[in-house]
Amino acid sequence: MSGIIGSVTSAIGTESITGLLGAVTSALGVGGLPSLQQYEGLYDPAPDWMWTCDIVNVPGLSALSNVYIHDINFSFNHANAAQRYRNGIYQQFPTQFMANPVSLSFYEPYNYSISYYLEQWNLLVRSKTGAYNTPNNYMGSFIVRLYDQTGLQQMMVQLDGVWPMTRHPISMNYQASGMTVVGCDFSVNNVSITYIGTGFTTLLSAGNISTDLLSVGGSLASSMSGGLVQLI
Repeated sequence: MSGIIGSVTSAIGTESITGLLGAVTSALGVGGLPSLQQYEGLYDPAPDWMWTCDIVNVPGLSALSNVYIHDINFSFNHANAAQRYRNGIYQQFPTQFMANPVSLSFYEPYNYSISYYLEQWNLLVRSKTGAYNTPNNYMGSFIVRLYDQTGLQQMMVQLDGVWPMTRHPISMNYQASGMTVVGCDFSVNNVSITYIGTGFTTLLSAGNISTDLLSVGGSLASSMSGGLVQLI
C-alpha cells in the first residue's frame, strides 16, 4: 500500500491521498467489531473437496488421469531470510525463493498401475544401472484446478520441475478390508498461480471501492485500481 501512496502523492496531492486511504479503509471495513451485516455479506467458504490435479509433461509417460489422485498437500514459493546489520539493529532480508515438496496420495487399482507409473518415472530419474538422467528427461508438471461450489474454476496452481523424490511405505494387514492408497513426495522447482474467477476484484467491489477511488482520485485513481487490487 505504501508503494502506491508514495508514487502518486506528487500527482494527486497529500490531501487527496488522505481521502483515498479513508475511502479504502471504509470500503474494506478494516478494524472495529464486525457487524452482523458484515458476516451475512461474506461469500461462502472455498470448498476443500472441489479440485482436480493433473500430472502432465512427463517425458516418455502419458498424462495421468486425475481421478486416481486421492489427496494433495502443496504450498507456494517462499523466501529464505538472512540477517544483516543495518542502522544499529539486525534486519532480515530475503535471499533465494524456493518451493517446498508436494505430497500426493493415489487410489491404487487392483493391477497396481499407479505403483508401476511411479516406478517408471523413477527410472527416468535414475536407471537400473545407476545412471542419472538430465532434468529435461524426467521433470514434469502438476496442474491443480480449484473450483467453487457450483463447479466454476476460480484459481489454477501450476507446479513445474516436478519429479518423484520419496515413495511412501504401504501398510497392509489381514484384519481390515480397506483399499490400498499409495503416496509419494515430489520435488518442485517453481509454483505459479492464476486467478481465473472473480478473485480480488469482487472482494473490493463488494465495498464499492471503485466508486470511492474515483471520487477521490479521478482518472488517476481509476488507472491505479488494478494495481491497488494486487497490493492490498
